[in-house]
Amino acid sequence: MSIRIKINGLWGLMRAAEMAGINPKDFDFDAGGWILSCLRIQRGWGAVTDQVFPFDEKAIEEAINTDQFLLPSAFDVNAKSNRLDFYSRVWDPDDCRLALERRATVQASFYISEKWRNPPEGKIDFQQSERNHAHSVVFYSPSAHHPFPIRWKYSEALSFINSWGEKWGNCGWGAMTDEFFINEMYEAWSYESQISIPKLFGSGIQTVQWDAQLSMERVFLACDIIDVDTDNRIAWGLGTIRRGEIHIDDVFVKPEFRGRGFGREIVTHFKKLSEEQQLPIRFWIPFSDVDTFEKREVVLGFMNENGLRIEKSPVDWAAGFAHPGQPIDLFPDFKLPPRATYVFADAPPVTRGEHVNNIESSCSSTLSSSAFPFEELSLVRMAVDIPEEYVKIGDVGTIVHVYPNGKGFEVEFPSDDSPKVATVRPNQIHPA
Repeated sequence: MSIRIKINGLWGLMRAAEMAGINPKDFDFDAGGWILSCLRIQRGWGAVTDQVFPFDEKAIEEAINTDQFLLPSAFDVNAKSNRLDFYSRVWDPDDCRLALERRATVQASFYISEKWRNPPEGKIDFQQSERNHAHSVVFYSPSAHHPFPIRWKYSEALSFINSWGEKWGNCGWGAMTDEFFINEMYEAWSYESQISIPKLFGSGIQTVQWDAQLSMERVFLACDIIDVDTDNRIAWGLGTIRRGEIHIDDVFVKPEFRGRGFGREIVTHFKKLSEEQQLPIRFWIPFSDVDTFEKREVVLGFMNENGLRIEKSPVDWAAGFAHPGQPIDLFPDFKLPPRATYVFADAPPVTRGEHVNNIESSCSSTLSSSAFPFEELSLVRMAVDIPEEYVKIGDVGTIVHVYPNGKGFEVEFPSDDSPKVATVRPNQIHPA
């Protein structure tokens, strides 16, 4: 049986800050963050629930001011059971759809402008002459997660949930065109629910080289260094094979284990795999690793020591990439985007066991099923016209499906040819 775990995103945000050496008293909730930082925390340390870490921003600030706040690392033991096994880069809208088809959840950061403030029905189909801010949203499969599918001229638009409340867009949801995704996305990752870490045996620190795993036209690769005795994920490298190349999305070593050769071991593994498979290899460099001059120097030194040459990025979602070749002296120029707001608040929940198809919204809802006296097989009457559903005021139908928390309904209406089914909101129907 699958269990869906609603995580506290602020814990992940503050745990990442603690890992970076930031004092909680100096923490800035409005500073934003990188999605990859959240992913690294979830994979290496885990995630905690609201019950374990019952704090919002106000409560955290009060606790810090009264010296009653425990460091996020104090909850690491509770977090470990909710670790993420695999994450992967998302390149473009088609890549996003593939991820949703294999039951992954996609989180992406975009440049945004004032046009985001109140787009009709949450339709993100406009061009932006100014890029004033950055923002992160979560994409779900409409068939599985969206009680109010947005029906408009772009039938293939990607549905996402925003963190600005249910008054924004379509009850907190929006729909984005491929063009906007391509032009404005600078960081996107999939939380993979179908890829699991191999079972471990023995004791001590082990290097775990995963067998390649295939899921929905994508081959996933991983190499882990794990202390089996303490179940501590010390370092890892994650990647994919696509378009005839090996792409390493992330190489990460926990801070307390750096300088011991673990990063070199992971890079060597993937370089050897590239030679054996006779496939070119690219190590993508994330913005989170080079957002200061000091970090860029560390990355440059690491790549040079491992016989990798850094090249200028050909895409907007990475600071650069490295491949086997002659080292360079200076990191290539790149445009550093701003850190996105709500990166951690939007972080998808953790699911234990087999993926749950109907995941509830990650934003809290003020609606409850008890507020609406409707259940399956109830007769209802339309209170409004919905032209795109071909139903009008006064039409009577039968509820054939109730979405979680009474947020929406599938209603079947009789017709001359065959019954038609429409998706409606609670405020669009009355008891018949």
